[in-house]
Amino acid sequence: KDGVTSSAGTGSFTLDTVAPIFDQQPTAINTDINTPITTTIYDAQATGQNGNADEGITYSIKGTNANKFEITANTGVVTYKTMQTSVHIDAITIVATDVAGNESLQNITVAVVNKPTIQVAEVNTTENEAQDENQITIKAEAGSKVTITFSANGKTVIKVIESASGNHDKVSALTVDELNTLGDGLISISAVAVKDGVTSSAGTGSFTLDTVAPIFDQQPTAINTDINTPITTTIYDAQATDQNGNADEGITYSIKGTNADKFEITADTGVVT
Repeated sequence: KDGVTSSAGTGSFTLDTVAPIFDQQPTAINTDINTPITTTIYDAQATGQNGNADEGITYSIKGTNANKFEITANTGVVTYKTMQTSVHIDAITIVATDVAGNESLQNITVAVVNKPTIQVAEVNTTENEAQDENQITIKAEAGSKVTITFSANGKTVIKVIESASGNHDKVSALTVDELNTLGDGLISISAVAVKDGVTSSAGTGSFTLDTVAPIFDQQPTAINTDINTPITTTIYDAQATDQNGNADEGITYSIKGTNADKFEITADTGVVT
């Protein structure tokens, strides 16, 4: 004014026309029935212009089943409001909104599944016990196809139940060849059920296969004792070692023979009197 130019007043605004981008992660989720409501079902991760996940993003949910869920607005963590006690599928849409109001949508499905239950008859088994058809039973959702994987020593054996009854179904007995494949030691069991295209989480179990007889320590087997020795005197202390390598551990002692009725043996130590 009047030939005088002022200094410049300044201001700014940020133009943001780019919607948030959801991270690439699975959108088909499985969760077990009776899962606690504090369990995270899904953790949405969206990024705005600043490039940091969740920063400046507000999350919400919509859809037919949205009222079953809670979502933490600033983290995208999704949980159920109540414990889910039956098998079903829920579908929801997660909305990520940035500070400029741009929105992106992520559709997810949550399958509430029934994890198979594995029942093991004998936790520590001989080869014969492991071949018993009653050794392993599986309870899975009725009508599901169940795949059972036995794993040990880097080897696997697979059994299949084509259609579960909904009660405890017997798993076909392990053969001698299959047991030889797996070898002695801890055998892990994993069972997964598939029904209507939905795969359950894995039910797990285990048993220990032991085909090796205990080994007695090398010690004299011809014993002398004096007449009139008190009955509390140890006549012999048997020492046998199993797979674990520790004398007496996991061993039960007994005696038999023509003169067995003259003696007592302590079952867990092998002490003879």
